[in-house]
Amino acid sequence: MTVAKDQHFLPQFYLRGFTDPATPSGQEPYVWIFELPEHRWRRRAPKNIASLRHYYAYQDENNQLVNIIEPSFAAIESLGATLIRKLEARRELTEPEQVHFSLFVALLTVRTPQHRKNTERIFKHQGRDIVTTLIQHWRENPDDFEASRRNYQEKTETVFAMTIDDFEQHAPELMLNDAGVIGYSLMPGFELAERLFGMTWRFYFTEDEDRLIICDHPGDFALPKDVTEESFRAFFTKDAEFHVPLTPNLLFTAYYDDFNRAFGGLLSREDVVRINRRMAQRAEQFIISTKCTFPGDEVLEE
Repeated sequence: MTVAKDQHFLPQFYLRGFTDPATPSGQEPYVWIFELPEHRWRRRAPKNIASLRHYYAYQDENNQLVNIIEPSFAAIESLGATLIRKLEARRELTEPEQVHFSLFVALLTVRTPQHRKNTERIFKHQGRDIVTTLIQHWRENPDDFEASRRNYQEKTETVFAMTIDDFEQHAPELMLNDAGVIGYSLMPGFELAERLFGMTWRFYFTEDEDRLIICDHPGDFALPKDVTEESFRAFFTKDAEFHVPLTPNLLFTAYYDDFNRAFGGLLSREDVVRINRRMAQRAEQFIISTKCTFPGDEVLEE
């Protein structure tokens, strides 16, 4: 099976849900994308945005490109599209469908470049902490450093003449390879899916003209002060709230209350403005809308 070289971090079917309903007849449907670096709107077909070259691919030990992750998303996205259509029709999800929906929504938040960069940053920071701790240990226990130095020499059959000061000056950064970055960035999705499944769910609709937007990192966490997304995923945080626009007129919200799923009625325009502003502030590279204007778009001028 041929795997596409340009691989989407936001599913194409999801992007197609945000196309301009006024697309002229005979023209390929498009979304409006506000590119933050250029600070301007453009029209783009969903197939031409939110993708990067070989985004899910990595090289194996033989330097061969491994491209098995992209196809694995196909089934998750296909059923995700079916479930969103079911929710749009105000039909309740079965329990197996709720499990799958939890995974689909969780993966939306962890497969983005923004989340991947955060994963690299966290591991880079942790790597520096490990090296710093090791150097401090060697300074306090120089015999351990000598033992490590001799062990290295015996294994590599080379002369290792570095002192602790030399090692500290030239210490390598502990970095993940491409496969590690991809794997560690996706792993929290399964933990997040489990968390979401145990939360209360509400599905809210909007008026036709009060359309929701998405961005390059569409899962939005409303968290208590001093709680980060990483700590929310690691510890039980009752005050957390999570929401994702599923379509321009359908919002998924999860929070801790009781194990309950329901359709929550109609969002006010004020709520749509608040959610859109939060989504726009969450964006790093782009915002996607059905029009080149949206409720709350004054945030783009701030």
